[in-house]
Amino acid sequence: MNRNTNQPRRPAEVPKKELKKSFLSRFGTMNLILVIIGITLLCFTISMIDLFKTYGTIPDTLVTCVFAVLGGECGVMGWIKTSKEKNRDRAVELQDRKYFEQKEKNAPNGMNPERTFSNQHNYHENGGI
Repeated sequence: MNRNTNQPRRPAEVPKKELKKSFLSRFGTMNLILVIIGITLLCFTISMIDLFKTYGTIPDTLVTCVFAVLGGECGVMGWIKTSKEKNRDRAVELQDRKYFEQKEKNAPNGMNPERTFSNQHNYHENGGI
């Protein structure tokens, strides 16, 4: 309830600055760079086609350099993405290892902490001992 008018509160409006920030954070920097590269490549290709129509030739060195730079940028971004995924997987693996080591320490001697009642039930139903 609103203190002054005794009316129910409306949900707080999010300022525009926070909306922009949340959109960019959701969209991601790499995705933004890929969109910029795509638009740049499209505009460059259209201008080269127009240049070819006008003069009958295009600057081959410029075309080679533009494609090399944009291809290199995409390659670097792919390398960064792969490195991030490897580091994230490694962190999750270490966290899981700590969790299971702690679980083994807390389990009574001779008991496997992963054998729950439901696992034992399924084990016996499927022909296990």
